[in-house]
Amino acid sequence: MSVTANIITDIRQDVVIIPNTAIKQRDDTNYVEVVISGTSQQRIIQLGLTDDTNTEVISGLTEGETIITQTVTAATTTTNNQRTNGTGVMIPGVTGGGNFQIGR
Repeated sequence: MSVTANIITDIRQDVVIIPNTAIKQRDDTNYVEVVISGTSQQRIIQLGLTDDTNTEVISGLTEGETIITQTVTAATTTTNNQRTNGTGVMIPGVTGGGNFQIGR
């Protein structure tokens, strides 16, 4: 037999949460990339509670801002089999990044 249990150690309401994939770190500083007028800017954030998926942001972001959740960098050599009808290059095994709208 087996059992699964969730042990809740703290609960917070009305907080800003973001996916863990959006959080980047340089030295001991956490930051995210915020999309402003079509360009990304780094924003330092202070983190709170976290789980396997999301993290609370105590300061540095406000509700309604758009952040970049992940970026993909790939280098490839285009072959005839990878060419499409002028619409771009298909890279096997690579999926795109995404944006995440911050909400409560």
